[in-house]
Amino acid sequence: MTTGSASNYGGGFGFPSGTVYPCIVLDYPESKMGALQITNHAGAGKTEYIPSGLTDNGEFSLSILGQHGTYGTLKTAQAAKTVNVCCLTNPLDSLVFSGMITSVKEEAADAQNPDAVKLTVSVQPTGDITIANTP
Repeated sequence: MTTGSASNYGGGFGFPSGTVYPCIVLDYPESKMGALQITNHAGAGKTEYIPSGLTDNGEFSLSILGQHGTYGTLKTAQAAKTVNVCCLTNPLDSLVFSGMITSVKEEAADAQNPDAVKLTVSVQPTGDITIANTP
């Protein structure tokens, strides 16, 4: 039984869409665009780059406040290679994207809240991330 307080968790994670887990985001997905080197003899000895246009959205981790069935549900989705619509919210904005669970780990008890069951979950976005300015 989870007795941890969801109010202590600053955000929510939906996977699959419609199921929201209270969470603390340990690191947000990084959206990174590559660069193409276009240096030539006219560059006066300087390296020159232009944006490649190819964006990569990196894997990120969450600490989820577990409830009955949470571990089994997320582990089953990982094993089935399920790609679902994900919604990551915090008090500032919401991130919506398709993603997959890459890791699920049950954590040891926390001395500050020993009855709370916490899971560390890693998620890999499978495409672009849409940012909404409303949580």
